[in-house]
Amino acid sequence: MRVRTLCYGIIAVVLSAILCRCAHIGTITGGSKDTAPPQILSQHPENYSTRFHDKEIKITFDEFVELVNPESNFMISPPLEENPQYTLKGKTLIIDLKECHLDSNTTYIILCNQAIKDYTEGNLLPDKNIVFSTGDYIDSMCLCGTVKDAFTLQPVKGAYVILHTEDQDSALCTLIPKYICKTNAKGQFMFVNIADRPYYISALTDKNQNLKYDQSDEQTAFQTQAVIPYLMPAKPTNDTLLKDTILTDSLTLDSTALDSNSLTVETIVLDSCHLLMFTQADTAVKFIKKELLNLYHFQLIFRNQAEDFNLRQISSLDTMLRFQTETVPTQDTIHLFFEDTISETFEFQIEINGMPTDTIELNPAQKPAASRLAKKGGNDKKYVSVGIHQQGTLFHHLILKFGYPVLSWQEQQMKMVVPKDTVKDTIEIACHFIDSLHRYLEIDFDFEQEKTTYTLLCPDSVFHTAYGWDNDSICIAVNTAAAKEFGDLNLYYNFYASKPYIVELLNEKYQVIQSDTITYNEKISYLHLLPGKYTARVIIDENGNGKWDSGKYVERIQPEEVIYYPGWIEAKANWTIEETFDVVTDDKE
Repeated sequence: MRVRTLCYGIIAVVLSAILCRCAHIGTITGGSKDTAPPQILSQHPENYSTRFHDKEIKITFDEFVELVNPESNFMISPPLEENPQYTLKGKTLIIDLKECHLDSNTTYIILCNQAIKDYTEGNLLPDKNIVFSTGDYIDSMCLCGTVKDAFTLQPVKGAYVILHTEDQDSALCTLIPKYICKTNAKGQFMFVNIADRPYYISALTDKNQNLKYDQSDEQTAFQTQAVIPYLMPAKPTNDTLLKDTILTDSLTLDSTALDSNSLTVETIVLDSCHLLMFTQADTAVKFIKKELLNLYHFQLIFRNQAEDFNLRQISSLDTMLRFQTETVPTQDTIHLFFEDTISETFEFQIEINGMPTDTIELNPAQKPAASRLAKKGGNDKKYVSVGIHQQGTLFHHLILKFGYPVLSWQEQQMKMVVPKDTVKDTIEIACHFIDSLHRYLEIDFDFEQEKTTYTLLCPDSVFHTAYGWDNDSICIAVNTAAAKEFGDLNLYYNFYASKPYIVELLNEKYQVIQSDTITYNEKISYLHLLPGKYTARVIIDENGNGKWDSGKYVERIQPEEVIYYPGWIEAKANWTIEETFDVVTDDKE
């Protein structure tokens, strides 16, 4: 009896301990976040199959996946008239080739560029090539390089790079490509498993997805000489050499062929395939629209430069209107000021280079939605607007901009308040208009004193317009900095040949600070720079027209070459920097 009682006691203690353990309060976690991409469990037929005659390819993953923009993220090369269909069934991707005509003895590559991700976390499958051949062997040549913008030299992402076998000037416009691929974020491209023969290479931003250069706003690039592919590199005896090293002849290789999915642009020798992409200049001048900026003030906007612009009245010729025009520096916009203020619609003929292009209707007295004319106090008198076009500084004159052309003005009415020690001196100053319409007024005064506040004063009704509007009183403060707050840069340009060169100093936003034209080695001093980083750009101005010219694909004209200073130059306050820019051009290399 005692033994039985002891056994019951032991059992009770054990059960109590188990129950207490089970009742312990804890936190349920979902485990660590899944960051692994989908894994391929099987593929049928296997990758790199030869004598391929199947009608579909099945790839099974270790988890459920979904497609990401299959129309653009899957590509097959060589291109087909009918693209494969990509569908999912469970964890299996089915590539349907039933409607596709495959050429005999041809190696095909289906490029899967971030087209598949797992269903739960959205982890993308790394870029994958699906390779098969309808013949007895897999082609084993490759070709790679870079695509950059011809002017900025920045990499172009997502551009189609195209290989043709035909040497035709219009191949990119009319022919189906032999092979295609796309550039990555670094502007790099790579063809793998292509046939051993010369190719003609080009690049395209294909806006209508037809693999042809047939729209004026599409960018393109090309090389005039044929390119020769090279054998896909064999596997190095030390696999770690492949990771970050560009293969060279000095590496020891064995005969084991590399899977193209393990190749990157960095693992292949980058040779002559460097393409510069441009938008072909459209020189046709087209009138786009008219805009009413203010009362009696219209703006005519054109596509491209409206050179030798003329506006000819063709209606109501018994009332000939007077007007003035002003062309902006880019020559694609015309400002039109009517001197006659008749509220009636007139028809005009636009002429460019002596040729009529469009007709427009204008009402000189059409009222804008919101007038920009200032009103002073309690009277109804209108004043022409006056603003600052160029801020006056220690080293620059002040330039004012009037909203309307000035018809006349009173001399010696402008005054400058100049601090001198503990007093202020008010002196008369001269000024002059720097444009033919008299809208831009330069104040002829040098702000010579450092860390000083000058004040420009002008009474009202000094400047008169044709509309009876004068200026309101003007009071503008000009603050000068200390000279030591600026820096100077002496940049020596060294060339290897005498040509027309456009040299430009750029700030960190790549805005042009100063532009000069030179023909050979020269030192240019950039004075009074704000502290900051600067770089330089050289344009090889082959035709000497003072601007960068884009290329022409059909005429096989490359864009003018642009070279950037390799890095940044930091201008420091109260310092003079000396730097040299050795300009190496393509013909020198």
